[in-house]
Amino acid sequence: MLGRVEQVDGGYVVRFIRHLNHSLEKVWAAITSPDMVAQWLTAETEIELAAGGKVGFRFGNTGDVASGAITQVNPPTLIEYTWNSPDAGQSVVRWDLSAEGEGCLLILSHTFLGAYDLPRMQAGWHVHLEMLDGALADNPIAFPWNRWEEYHDKYRSMQAEAPSSSPAARIVRQLEAAPEHVFQAWIDPEQVKQWMFPQDEIVQTAIDARVGGSFSFVVRRDDALIEHIGTYLEIDPLRRLVFTWATVDDLPDADEVTVEIVPSGTGSALTLTHRMHPNWSEYAPHAEKAWNSMLDAMAGTLE
Repeated sequence: MLGRVEQVDGGYVVRFIRHLNHSLEKVWAAITSPDMVAQWLTAETEIELAAGGKVGFRFGNTGDVASGAITQVNPPTLIEYTWNSPDAGQSVVRWDLSAEGEGCLLILSHTFLGAYDLPRMQAGWHVHLEMLDGALADNPIAFPWNRWEEYHDKYRSMQAEAPSSSPAARIVRQLEAAPEHVFQAWIDPEQVKQWMFPQDEIVQTAIDARVGGSFSFVVRRDDALIEHIGTYLEIDPLRRLVFTWATVDDLPDADEVTVEIVPSGTGSALTLTHRMHPNWSEYAPHAEKAWNSMLDAMAGTLE
């Protein structure tokens, strides 16, 4: 699965999602133990596994050096650290892990504060994640430059073909409810049923509101059952949600939705941005109309 790029204020986020057939604990060790990281990152590695601890990587295949410090750590599900290097500037790398049956869901996010050579970084992470999977299977490999060149060409082509900004529906709403009540309306299944898809019947709702967790909303539309699904990519309680958005038939071409909530007077200001997958870019006006209808219904339930 190719990595995706999201434009954010002041920069870009490169994000990869991987479903690994290894336990959560084994994957955690592979991304935090210096000896294990060295197997798939091809770098001399220093990791002081504590908030504020040093991280450092000296790459044997290029001679490049990256350094930083751990900003968040919650074993065995989260580690985030700054990543400072000539090719990435002052950036941030975040790993979110969650158990997925007997395996593990991995979400890697690399945030760049500027327009760096994103295809180069995307190709690098793509290949290193393949190497991580090999190392987890006790089959470490040398850095495959041919694979890097293949992915670099692919990501470079994608960047050239992409519009200057992804088509998106963006809606700003003033709500009378406090931020904690607005946030809860997005993650509580019973509340979601009251406002999402107001023109349809929701017959089934499932929400696992954690990074790496998923949701499913099955609606009856005319004579058809349609399942909307997604994965939570970011959760900042009371303030921000980022998740993928698709129907089962759309996969793997999922959109990405960001919900931001801030206090405003005695209530809240909500900003929703629905970034369309390139295959669905022409449907941005339809998405905006649909979200406006749903947010109208949400406002009614929060009064």
